[in-house]
Amino acid sequence: PVDAATIPSTPEEQWNFCMRTPGCIEVTWNYGSEKEEGLVYNTGNGDSTGTGDGKSIKGGFGHIGITVPDVYEACERFKKLGC
Repeated sequence: PVDAATIPSTPEEQWNFCMRTPGCIEVTWNYGSEKEEGLVYNTGNGDSTGTGDGKSIKGGFGHIGITVPDVYEACERFKKLGC
């Protein structure tokens, strides 16, 4: 984990900090959606979101995980950015 207190304040220092800090990103694939017809979007919950016929789907893209110093702060930032 990265201690938020160690993150520099200026953009140049932040860039250098990021380039020296090992990153971690996790991407999962839930097998099964490749057998569905047409474009399949999956929330990772096996529900019907994104399906054309309203039926629940199995598999698909599950989630993406990103390492951040403060998850709540990151979520607020993502909301403000429209993510």
